[in-house]
Amino acid sequence: MDTQEKTVLFSDIVGFSRLVERDEHRVITRQQTLHTRLLHPLLTRYNGRLIKTTGDGFLCLFEAAQDGFDFATALLSGVKAFCDEDPNSDVFVYRIGLHHGPVIELAGDVFGSTVNIASRLESISKPGSICTSEHCLGKMSTQAQQAFDAQGLQRLKNIDRPIACFMSAPDFNPSHPRSAILGKQLDQQISYCTSADGCAIAMASLGQGPVLLKSPNFVTHLDADWRSPLWRHIFENLSSEHQLLRFDQRGNGLSERHPETISFDAFVDDIMAVSNTIQDEKCVLFGVSQGCASAIEFAYRHPERVKGLIFLGGFAQGANKRPSANPSQTDLEIQMIQTGWDSDIPAFRQFFANTMIPDSNQAEKDAFDRLMQLSTSAENAAAISRVNAEIDVTNRLEQITLPTLIMHSRGDQRVPMDQSQIMADKMPNARFVPLDSTNHLILEQDAGWPVFQQEVSKFLASL
Repeated sequence: MDTQEKTVLFSDIVGFSRLVERDEHRVITRQQTLHTRLLHPLLTRYNGRLIKTTGDGFLCLFEAAQDGFDFATALLSGVKAFCDEDPNSDVFVYRIGLHHGPVIELAGDVFGSTVNIASRLESISKPGSICTSEHCLGKMSTQAQQAFDAQGLQRLKNIDRPIACFMSAPDFNPSHPRSAILGKQLDQQISYCTSADGCAIAMASLGQGPVLLKSPNFVTHLDADWRSPLWRHIFENLSSEHQLLRFDQRGNGLSERHPETISFDAFVDDIMAVSNTIQDEKCVLFGVSQGCASAIEFAYRHPERVKGLIFLGGFAQGANKRPSANPSQTDLEIQMIQTGWDSDIPAFRQFFANTMIPDSNQAEKDAFDRLMQLSTSAENAAAISRVNAEIDVTNRLEQITLPTLIMHSRGDQRVPMDQSQIMADKMPNARFVPLDSTNHLILEQDAGWPVFQQEVSKFLASL
C-alpha cells in the first residue's frame, strides 16, 4: 500500500434528492453536462484526479492544498454561472470539504483518516461554501487564507479529536428563480457540541427568531430528514418564524454512531448539551413520540431553560409501562430489528412503516425505509427501543406547569392516543388537540395537517 500526503476534496449537491424527485432524467442529464463542461476541465487545470462519484457528489485528490482551494473556488463560481445561463433549469449548489494529510491509495480508491475528516468537513459545510481544517488552511497562500472565517473547534462524527475548522463565504445565487425548489435546506447550518459523557452531538439550525428546540424521536438524520417527505413540511413550517434547532440523538445520523451509553438519562443530557449552545435564556421544546418523554424530564430538571412545550404523538409511559403492556410483543419487535434492520429485504422494516405511517403512499413508505437504514444501525435501534419501552415520566407530569400544547392523531397505530390524554389530564397548563389522521407522524396530505399548523402558530404567538 502506498501512503502519500495529499489534499482530499469531498463535494455534494445540496438537496439533490429533492431535485431528482421532481425529474430524475432531466437532473442527472444536467449534472453530467456540468461534469463535462466544468468538473473535468477544472481537474485538469488544477492538477486534480477524480477518484469516484457518489451520485450527488464526488471525491478527488490534489497534490497541494492550494490546488484544491483553487479548484474549489473555480468550481463554485463556475457552477453559479452555469446555473445562471438558464433561469428555467434547476439550480445546483455544492458544498465542499477540504483536508490535507496522509492518504492510502489502493485499487483505485483512497482510505485513511484524511479522507474521513474531509468527508465530515463536507457534511458541516454551508451550501456554496468550502469548509477546511486548520492544517489544510496553513498550506495555502496568504491570499487564500483570507477567504476563510474561523468556525472554532468542531466535534466531527467518528473523529476522536476536535478539529479547528474554517469556512469560506457562500458562492451561489440565492435569487435564482429555481432556488426555491430546494426550500430552506440551503440555509441549514450543521455544527457539533459535546454531551456530558463526551459523546459528539450533531446539531442543525435553521431560521431566525425565538428558539424552537426539537427533542429527537426514534431515528433521526439531520441531512436526510430534510430530503424526506415525512419531515420536510414540518421543519419548513416550524422554521418560518422561529430558529428551529434540531439534533441527532446519540447513535443516530451525524452524531456519534458508537456511544458508550444509550440510556434515557443520556437522552436528557444530550438536550442539555444542545441547550447550552443557545444564547436565549429559554426555548420552546418540540417533541415527537419518545422526544416528548425526554422533553418532559428535561423540563422537570431544568424549568428555567424552557418556556413552553409542544408534543406530537407522544407518550409518558413506554410500551412496557402501560396498563396494556405486553413485554413479549416488545421483545418480538426488538428481535425483528436485530434480524431485519440491515437486511436487503425490506419486509421487516415495512412492518414499522405500516404502523408509523399506514395512510401513506408508496413513495413515503419507501422514504421511511431508507431513513431507517441511513439513520442508525440495528444494534443502536434495538438499544434505543429497549430504553423507550421502559420510560415512565408520569410522576413528573403534575409538576410541569409550563404552557403545553399536546397533539395526537386519532388513529395512531404506533402510540395510543390515550397516552397524550394522560399527559393532558395531569399537566396543569396543558391543552389537548386530536388530529384527523391514522399516521403516527402527521403527513402533509393528512386532514390534520392544517390543524397542526394553526394550533402551533397560535400557541407560539401566545408565549
